[in-house]
Amino acid sequence: MTEDERKIITYVREVSTAQLVQELSDGKVLGTDLRAIGKLRLYRLPEEVKNVLIYCAKCKMSKHINYRDVYKIAARWNRLRVQTAEEAFELAKQEGCFQQQK
Repeated sequence: MTEDERKIITYVREVSTAQLVQELSDGKVLGTDLRAIGKLRLYRLPEEVKNVLIYCAKCKMSKHINYRDVYKIAARWNRLRVQTAEEAFELAKQEGCFQQQK
């Protein structure tokens, strides 16, 4: 794992999901974003795993997060019983989430 990856994992562990969305959206959080974050609770993923998922989705999509895709990944990660940011990050890398990241 690279130093940059370790920094991302530390970051997603320390921040709330709502704060993460706000920071990734340059402070412009829409009501739809907040409702979508609320729906993510249904998948019962740990906060740090949800944050990796949101971070991954934001890296892959330039402006708006496609929450349908996020929910599909959340369901898959729930079935796989992903419990840590490291596990989520490794799955995200395998699924190509960070390929478009600079």
